[in-house]
Amino acid sequence: MRGIVLAAGKGTRMQGLSDFVPKPLLPLANIPALVRSLQNLRAAGIKDVLVVIGHNATSIQNTIGDGSCLDMRVEYAVQEEQCGTGDAVMLAQSFASGQAFVAMYGDVVFGRDNIVSLLSSFRESSADAVMTVYPVREAWRGGVVLVERNEVVAIIEKPKPGTVDSDLINAGVYVFPPEIFDALGGLEPSERGEIELTDGVRKLLERGCRFLSHQMSGFWENLTDPASYLAANSRVLQERAALKESLIHAKADIDRDATLAGTVAVGEGCEIGKATVGPSVSIGNRCKVEDGAELSNCILLEGSRVATCTVVKDAVIGPGVEVRENTQASNPSDPPLLLPRKRA
Repeated sequence: MRGIVLAAGKGTRMQGLSDFVPKPLLPLANIPALVRSLQNLRAAGIKDVLVVIGHNATSIQNTIGDGSCLDMRVEYAVQEEQCGTGDAVMLAQSFASGQAFVAMYGDVVFGRDNIVSLLSSFRESSADAVMTVYPVREAWRGGVVLVERNEVVAIIEKPKPGTVDSDLINAGVYVFPPEIFDALGGLEPSERGEIELTDGVRKLLERGCRFLSHQMSGFWENLTDPASYLAANSRVLQERAALKESLIHAKADIDRDATLAGTVAVGEGCEIGKATVGPSVSIGNRCKVEDGAELSNCILLEGSRVATCTVVKDAVIGPGVEVRENTQASNPSDPPLLLPRKRA
């Protein structure tokens, strides 16, 4: 089976961060989100993948290359204009070669074994397709998925609170039959002027296609803004720690009097002084954290510096940013995002 990852979006709700780092390349525990998605597909036995790119396409291609570093074969399709997720999937018609395939949004982050279990459920069933779902509070704020006897029966966009008895939302990973291309090809643009993938799903349901519902296990996050980015980073740190994976690069210089508490990832070429770091902290390559600094639930992107006696909590520090002495960057409800002055 082949895989398709949709990674063309601009990440407009990232408050400018994706101007410097394409959203698919935002690191989670120091691993780019797209790399992690590809690793999840590879763990499920999928080696041939098409990545649909658009915004900052060259950076993504330069990072992933032909996929050989992941023991995969990666091809690319460029979505020249942001015409919707359905339009992006249509670019994969030739690549799919008339067979069922896995499709996933490039900005969803979830527990590592979910694609393995998803494919197992699909192969053991008589369903034509699979849609993943995940329970959330206030599901009515988005698309609510109705399920009966483990099959999807409807998707309802933003219903009035209390009118739909379901807390399940679309989790953004599918197994599609080749008929999805015919369904998408007959769609009119939505009110947003886009070809919506969920409209294609509805069309298949209307035609009698049986969609197996597969609930994601463990965690699930959608990378939409700095708060969700911090939450996803924390969950991936916990997952990697539970799997006993090394989070500290061998070429990091860490003072022996530094305190690393809980889940902490430190990249190559970092310098960590007598600071207190953790929990839930990712420090990218070539960062510097000086004596007396306190870091928790934060992300430092590559080349950033935190000066002495500085508190960074519930925040994202952009690439190359210097947080000066005696600064406090902290707001759990609205995480601050510190970016370079000049955009790339």
